[in-house]
Amino acid sequence: FAVCAGDNISLSANTIAGATYYWTGPNGFSSNLEDPTVAAATAANAGTYNVYVTVNNCTSAVASVNVTVNPIPAAPILAANFAVCAGDVINLTSNTIAGATYVWSGPNGFTSNLEDPSIAGATAANSGTYSAYVVVLGCTSAVSNVNVTVNSIPAAPVVPAAFAVCAGDNISLSANTIAGATYYWTGPNGLDRKSTRLNSSH
Repeated sequence: FAVCAGDNISLSANTIAGATYYWTGPNGFSSNLEDPTVAAATAANAGTYNVYVTVNNCTSAVASVNVTVNPIPAAPILAANFAVCAGDVINLTSNTIAGATYVWSGPNGFTSNLEDPSIAGATAANSGTYSAYVVVLGCTSAVSNVNVTVNSIPAAPVVPAAFAVCAGDNISLSANTIAGATYYWTGPNGLDRKSTRLNSSH
């Protein structure tokens, strides 16, 4: 049978009336219990455990059991597109761990067993911490986390519907104030201007 590193190895034998039990095994293990335990197993405790009994000074044949101690897998290394706009896809990624089953969870009831899951059409409800761990040969890694922010789409700027100027005058374009915004103006005659200001002249 197999256990994970750090788990106990629970050995057992059937009950034989009047018997004295003699267990031996890897890493110098010995016991006279019917059902002994090896605490906090390591790779050194893997191997074959043997047991025999004596009853009235008569010795039984030896019975054996093989024990495998599987290592705890490393926690996955997670990444994501950490900030996305509402409606975009959240792409979550992990490094590849051979033989692993991935267990993801996150905001808004998100779960997945994919190595690199995605969430389409992100909303504010998808903002938060995403967690993942892996299971390899029945052994569970520590949990890793990655944070994702879903930013809302800003409202369209408010500009005048139409106005007129005389030839030779400046055209002064203006928009309402939107906190933190960078403004991108385009228009006739090759106007293409990025500005953190509200106004653009051409």
